[in-house]
Amino acid sequence: MHKLSGMAQSARMKLSVCILTAAGVLATSLSACASTNALVIPFFRGQTGAESGAWDHFTVATDNGIGNAPEYAGGANAHLIQLQGNATLSGSSNIYNQDHVSRFELRDASTEDVGLVAFSVRTLGNELDYGSVKLSFDLGAGLQTIVAPRFEVDRLLLGPPGAGGGAAVTSYYGWDLSGFGVKNFTIKFDAADVSVSLDSASIDTLSAARTLLVPEPSTWAMLGVGTALVAARGWRRR
Repeated sequence: MHKLSGMAQSARMKLSVCILTAAGVLATSLSACASTNALVIPFFRGQTGAESGAWDHFTVATDNGIGNAPEYAGGANAHLIQLQGNATLSGSSNIYNQDHVSRFELRDASTEDVGLVAFSVRTLGNELDYGSVKLSFDLGAGLQTIVAPRFEVDRLLLGPPGAGGGAAVTSYYGWDLSGFGVKNFTIKFDAADVSVSLDSASIDTLSAARTLLVPEPSTWAMLGVGTALVAARGWRRR
Protein backbone atom coordinates (compact mmCIF):
# COMPACT_ATOMS: atom_id res chain seq x y z
CA MET A 1 0.00 0.00 0.00
CA HIS A 2 1.32 3.46 -0.85
CA LYS A 3 1.95 5.81 2.04
CA LEU A 4 -0.43 8.72 2.41
CA SER A 5 0.80 12.26 1.88
CA GLY A 6 0.69 14.65 4.84
CA MET A 7 -2.63 16.02 3.59
CA ALA A 8 -4.02 12.53 3.14
CA GLN A 9 -2.89 11.46 6.59
CA SER A 10 -4.54 14.52 8.11
CA ALA A 11 -7.78 13.87 6.27
CA ARG A 12 -7.73 10.21 7.20
CA MET A 13 -7.23 11.07 10.88
CA LYS A 14 -10.11 13.54 10.71
CA LEU A 15 -12.25 10.94 8.99
CA SER A 16 -11.46 8.23 11.53
CA VAL A 17 -12.21 10.47 14.51
CA CYS A 18 -15.54 11.62 13.06
CA ILE A 19 -16.72 8.17 12.10
CA LEU A 20 -15.68 6.54 15.34
CA THR A 21 -17.48 9.29 17.25
CA ALA A 22 -20.69 8.38 15.44
CA ALA A 23 -20.14 4.63 15.65
CA GLY A 24 -22.03 4.13 18.90
CA VAL A 25 -25.16 5.69 17.44
CA LEU A 26 -24.72 3.89 14.13
CA ALA A 27 -24.42 0.49 15.75
CA THR A 28 -28.09 0.61 16.71
CA SER A 29 -29.47 2.88 13.97
CA LEU A 30 -28.23 0.91 10.98
CA SER A 31 -29.53 -2.45 12.10
CA ALA A 32 -32.84 -1.02 13.23
CA CYS A 33 -33.59 0.98 10.11
CA ALA A 34 -32.18 -1.13 7.32
CA SER A 35 -34.44 -3.34 5.26
CA THR A 36 -33.65 -6.62 3.52
CA ASN A 37 -32.24 -6.26 0.00
CA ALA A 38 -31.81 -2.53 0.52
CA LEU A 39 -28.85 -0.32 -0.25
CA VAL A 40 -28.13 2.77 1.77
CA ILE A 41 -29.33 6.22 0.67
CA PRO A 42 -27.07 8.95 2.11
CA PHE A 43 -28.64 12.13 3.43
CA PHE A 44 -27.27 14.24 0.56
CA ARG A 45 -28.72 12.27 -2.39
CA GLY A 46 -30.73 14.58 -4.64
CA GLN A 47 -29.15 17.76 -3.31
CA THR A 48 -27.36 20.33 -5.45
CA GLY A 49 -23.85 19.05 -6.18
CA ALA A 50 -24.77 15.40 -5.55
CA GLU A 51 -24.35 12.56 -8.04
CA SER A 52 -25.43 8.95 -7.68
CA GLY A 53 -25.50 5.65 -9.51
CA ALA A 54 -26.72 2.17 -8.61
CA TRP A 55 -26.47 -1.35 -10.00
CA ASP A 56 -29.08 -4.06 -9.47
CA HIS A 57 -28.86 -6.03 -12.75
CA PHE A 58 -25.38 -6.52 -14.21
CA THR A 59 -24.74 -7.09 -17.91
CA VAL A 60 -20.95 -7.67 -17.95
CA ALA A 61 -19.35 -10.36 -15.77
CA THR A 62 -15.66 -9.90 -16.62
CA ASP A 63 -13.45 -7.02 -17.71
CA ASN A 64 -14.27 -5.82 -21.22
CA GLY A 65 -12.60 -2.44 -20.75
CA ILE A 66 -15.91 -0.74 -19.99
CA GLY A 67 -17.74 -2.67 -17.30
CA ASN A 68 -21.26 -1.99 -16.08
CA ALA A 69 -22.75 1.49 -16.31
CA PRO A 70 -25.22 2.34 -13.53
CA GLU A 71 -28.66 0.89 -14.03
CA TYR A 72 -30.12 3.71 -11.95
CA ALA A 73 -28.30 6.91 -12.90
CA GLY A 74 -28.37 10.11 -10.92
CA GLY A 75 -25.59 11.94 -12.72
CA ALA A 76 -22.70 9.69 -11.73
CA ASN A 77 -20.19 8.93 -14.47
CA ALA A 78 -19.29 5.59 -12.92
CA HIS A 79 -18.57 2.05 -14.09
CA LEU A 80 -18.24 -1.18 -12.11
CA ILE A 81 -15.84 -3.82 -13.45
CA GLN A 82 -15.03 -7.37 -12.30
CA LEU A 83 -11.42 -8.21 -13.19
CA GLN A 84 -11.09 -11.96 -12.52
CA GLY A 85 -11.79 -14.49 -15.28
CA ASN A 86 -14.44 -17.21 -15.40
CA ALA A 87 -17.14 -15.12 -13.75
CA THR A 88 -20.66 -15.45 -15.12
CA LEU A 89 -23.99 -13.70 -14.83
CA SER A 90 -26.51 -15.58 -12.72
CA GLY A 91 -30.17 -15.93 -13.65
CA SER A 92 -30.90 -12.88 -11.52
CA SER A 93 -28.12 -10.88 -13.27
CA ASN A 94 -25.66 -11.06 -10.39
CA ILE A 95 -21.92 -11.37 -11.04
CA TYR A 96 -21.00 -14.84 -9.80
CA ASN A 97 -17.66 -16.65 -9.79
CA GLN A 98 -17.72 -20.26 -8.68
CA ASP A 99 -14.07 -21.11 -9.34
CA HIS A 100 -12.10 -17.90 -8.80
CA VAL A 101 -11.92 -15.08 -6.28
CA SER A 102 -13.56 -12.04 -7.84
CA ARG A 103 -11.87 -8.62 -7.85
CA PHE A 104 -13.99 -5.54 -8.40
CA GLU A 105 -13.32 -1.90 -9.26
CA LEU A 106 -15.83 0.93 -9.19
CA ARG A 107 -14.42 3.85 -11.18
CA ASP A 108 -16.03 7.27 -10.89
CA ALA A 109 -15.28 10.59 -12.58
CA SER A 110 -16.82 13.95 -11.73
CA THR A 111 -16.68 17.39 -13.31
CA GLU A 112 -16.31 18.96 -9.85
CA ASP A 113 -13.95 18.30 -6.97
CA VAL A 114 -15.44 15.53 -4.83
CA GLY A 115 -16.19 15.96 -1.13
CA LEU A 116 -18.26 13.16 0.43
CA VAL A 117 -18.31 9.65 -1.03
CA ALA A 118 -20.82 6.97 0.08
CA PHE A 119 -20.50 3.38 -1.15
CA SER A 120 -22.96 0.57 -0.43
CA VAL A 121 -22.61 -3.03 -1.63
CA ARG A 122 -24.61 -6.25 -1.24
CA THR A 123 -23.41 -9.82 -1.77
CA LEU A 124 -24.96 -13.28 -1.57
CA GLY A 125 -23.32 -16.57 -0.60
CA ASN A 126 -19.74 -16.11 0.54
CA GLU A 127 -18.72 -12.58 1.54
CA LEU A 128 -16.29 -9.87 0.57
CA ASP A 129 -12.85 -9.44 2.05
CA TYR A 130 -13.99 -6.36 3.93
CA GLY A 131 -10.45 -5.23 4.60
CA SER A 132 -9.84 -5.03 0.85
CA VAL A 133 -12.27 -2.13 0.35
CA LYS A 134 -10.14 0.93 -0.44
CA LEU A 135 -10.61 4.23 -2.23
CA SER A 136 -7.66 5.42 -4.32
CA PHE A 137 -6.80 8.39 -6.52
CA ASP A 138 -3.74 9.82 -8.27
CA LEU A 139 -3.19 13.56 -8.55
CA GLY A 140 0.20 13.16 -10.22
CA ALA A 141 2.28 12.50 -7.11
CA GLY A 142 1.59 8.77 -6.91
CA LEU A 143 -1.35 6.66 -5.88
CA GLN A 144 -3.05 7.69 -2.63
CA THR A 145 -5.19 5.09 -0.85
CA ILE A 146 -7.67 5.67 1.98
CA VAL A 147 -9.42 2.97 4.00
CA ALA A 148 -12.78 3.67 5.68
CA PRO A 149 -14.53 1.78 8.50
CA ARG A 150 -17.23 -0.65 7.44
CA PHE A 151 -20.80 -0.56 8.74
CA GLU A 152 -22.91 -3.69 8.33
CA VAL A 153 -26.38 -2.60 7.29
CA ASP A 154 -28.11 -5.97 7.27
CA ARG A 155 -27.45 -9.72 7.19
CA LEU A 156 -29.78 -12.55 6.22
CA LEU A 157 -28.76 -16.21 6.40
CA LEU A 158 -29.43 -18.11 3.19
CA GLY A 159 -30.67 -21.45 4.46
CA PRO A 160 -30.41 -23.13 7.88
CA PRO A 161 -27.36 -22.30 10.04
CA GLY A 162 -24.42 -24.51 9.15
CA ALA A 163 -25.92 -25.60 5.85
CA GLY A 164 -23.32 -23.70 3.82
CA GLY A 165 -25.69 -21.36 2.04
CA GLY A 166 -23.85 -18.27 3.20
CA ALA A 167 -25.62 -14.98 3.77
CA ALA A 168 -27.01 -11.90 2.08
CA VAL A 169 -24.98 -9.02 3.49
CA THR A 170 -25.14 -5.27 2.88
CA SER A 171 -22.13 -3.12 3.79
CA TYR A 172 -21.60 0.63 3.81
CA TYR A 173 -18.45 2.78 3.59
CA GLY A 174 -17.95 6.56 3.55
CA TRP A 175 -15.05 8.91 2.79
CA ASP A 176 -14.46 12.67 2.95
CA LEU A 177 -12.17 13.83 0.12
CA SER A 178 -12.62 17.55 0.77
CA GLY A 179 -9.42 19.51 0.20
CA PHE A 180 -7.72 16.95 -2.03
CA GLY A 181 -8.97 18.29 -5.38
CA VAL A 182 -10.07 14.81 -6.48
CA LYS A 183 -12.30 14.45 -9.53
CA ASN A 184 -11.55 10.82 -10.42
CA PHE A 185 -11.30 7.95 -7.97
CA THR A 186 -11.52 4.16 -7.82
CA ILE A 187 -13.02 1.96 -5.10
CA LYS A 188 -11.48 -1.52 -5.13
CA PHE A 189 -12.97 -4.49 -3.30
CA ASP A 190 -12.33 -8.24 -3.46
CA ALA A 191 -14.22 -11.39 -2.61
CA ALA A 192 -12.94 -13.30 0.40
CA ASP A 193 -13.35 -16.64 -1.38
CA VAL A 194 -14.95 -18.26 -4.41
CA SER A 195 -18.74 -18.39 -4.81
CA VAL A 196 -19.40 -14.73 -4.07
CA SER A 197 -22.41 -13.31 -5.90
CA LEU A 198 -22.39 -9.53 -6.34
CA ASP A 199 -26.04 -8.62 -5.96
CA SER A 200 -26.09 -4.81 -6.03
CA ALA A 201 -24.07 -1.68 -5.34
CA SER A 202 -24.44 2.08 -5.22
CA ILE A 203 -22.18 5.13 -5.26
CA ASP A 204 -23.06 8.64 -4.10
CA THR A 205 -20.88 11.74 -4.11
CA LEU A 206 -21.32 15.31 -2.94
CA SER A 207 -19.13 18.03 -4.40
CA ALA A 208 -16.43 19.54 -2.21
CA ALA A 209 -18.05 22.97 -2.54
CA ARG A 210 -21.35 21.66 -1.19
CA THR A 211 -19.61 19.58 1.48
CA LEU A 212 -18.20 22.79 2.94
CA LEU A 213 -21.78 23.89 3.59
CA VAL A 214 -22.54 20.80 5.71
CA PRO A 215 -22.38 21.85 9.39
CA GLU A 216 -19.35 20.55 11.30
CA PRO A 217 -18.50 18.60 13.36
CA SER A 218 -21.58 16.51 12.57
CA THR A 219 -20.79 15.75 8.92
CA TRP A 220 -20.12 12.06 9.39
CA ALA A 221 -22.75 11.58 12.05
CA MET A 222 -25.23 12.94 9.50
CA LEU A 223 -23.78 10.78 6.75
CA GLY A 224 -24.17 7.66 8.86
CA VAL A 225 -27.27 8.25 10.95
CA GLY A 226 -29.01 10.27 8.23
CA THR A 227 -28.32 7.45 5.84
CA ALA A 228 -29.90 4.90 8.14
CA LEU A 229 -32.95 6.97 8.94
CA VAL A 230 -33.72 8.03 5.38
CA ALA A 231 -32.52 4.53 4.47
CA ALA A 232 -33.39 1.83 2.82
CA ARG A 233 -34.65 1.88 -0.67
CA GLY A 234 -36.18 -1.50 -1.46
CA TRP A 235 -34.39 -3.61 -3.98
CA ARG A 236 -35.66 -6.64 -5.81
CA ARG A 237 -35.76 -9.80 -3.66
CA ARG A 238 -33.88 -12.70 -5.18
